[in-house]
Amino acid sequence: MEPPGVRREKERIRDPGRHASTCTANPDERLLAFSTRLCELYLLCEIKPSEIYIDELLLEYPGSEHPTWRWNVGTNYFAAAGDRRWWHDHRIPGGVGFSMNSVGHLVKATIMAGKMSELEMALGLVSEHAAARSKIVSLPKALEMAMRTIDKAAVTTSGRATELLPLPADPTSLPVYPCPAMLPDVLNNKNYCTYQGYYHTDQTLPIEYFTPAVERPNSVSPHTLDFTYLFVADVDNPDFTVTGEGRRVRGDHEQIIGKEAKSTGRPALASEIRRVKNR
Repeated sequence: MEPPGVRREKERIRDPGRHASTCTANPDERLLAFSTRLCELYLLCEIKPSEIYIDELLLEYPGSEHPTWRWNVGTNYFAAAGDRRWWHDHRIPGGVGFSMNSVGHLVKATIMAGKMSELEMALGLVSEHAAARSKIVSLPKALEMAMRTIDKAAVTTSGRATELLPLPADPTSLPVYPCPAMLPDVLNNKNYCTYQGYYHTDQTLPIEYFTPAVERPNSVSPHTLDFTYLFVADVDNPDFTVTGEGRRVRGDHEQIIGKEAKSTGRPALASEIRRVKNR
């Protein structure tokens, strides 16, 4: 009788896809099924490709009244299969994973940690909050960092998967003018309201990732994507409140509104995230 290891190796040779690990798996329908199920186990809701799904994150200020803010949190896919493919920016060293990113929470938590650290030092205490501080201390600073990230997208055989756009001939035509951030010279001539992406940066599982193509397929069209969730405080831009600034969900002597237990994930609603319209 063959040892189990020899038998498994023979089976792997006969059907390599069946026994591939997520570190070496090709981006196909099997990896899509695995990644979908993994996301469902975390968000606890049904997941469909090329849709936007969100989690939530809370931040509570310590004190007797416990003021609390809530943010929508984007869910984005990363995988080893992206390495050296046209969506290289979403590769990780091994396997598959999801990032839960809330820049609005980061900004407010950084402000809170900085002020509490100042108080602790003024009282002669060892600061417990200094290590939690980030350089992103405002939403305009977050805009600059987001633009820097897009500007440094990997150059693949198909070009960049995301890229900044030039300023329009008349910058005053933009939703906000001048730019709310102090941009470095390298970004001064770039559009700070929209950028371009061949994958939608808000979609949780872009279906375009799950084909064996190394180069970007001709069928993939660019999306016009949005930066204004970081700075346009307007009734027609609720994304600024739910993603950037954060929504106050508990105040004086109040319970957290609509929150009794850890939430499940859910599809983003067009009414709360304007970026969903820019497909």
